[in-house]
Amino acid sequence: MIRNPSKTFALIVEGKSMIEDGILDGDIIFVQKQTYANNGDTVVAMVNNQATVKRFYLHRKREIHSNPQSHAHPPATEQQVELRPANETMSSFWYKPQNVEIQGILVGLMRRF
Repeated sequence: MIRNPSKTFALIVEGKSMIEDGILDGDIIFVQKQTYANNGDTVVAMVNNQATVKRFYLHRKREIHSNPQSHAHPPATEQQVELRPANETMSSFWYKPQNVEIQGILVGLMRRF
């Protein structure tokens, strides 16, 4: 499961934001250290000095629409990072790229019974 142990770390998951991806509270996840991610990757990211596990999406420039209230997220004139939970009861978090520090991508999971 772990291809490069020297570049991998483990975390214990807290919370229910990724339950629809089968990542549950108390699970141990294995994360490959890297500072970048592709759209759709499950990442560990640091935001405001807190680690979070979410799906990563980098959104490019898009036009501002005449009715910004019609969007589930704020209109953007520059890149934005969306950290998307896998829990339909929760909403995505939106950040400027410089406010999100990718720590690595999820490469494995272990669950104790």
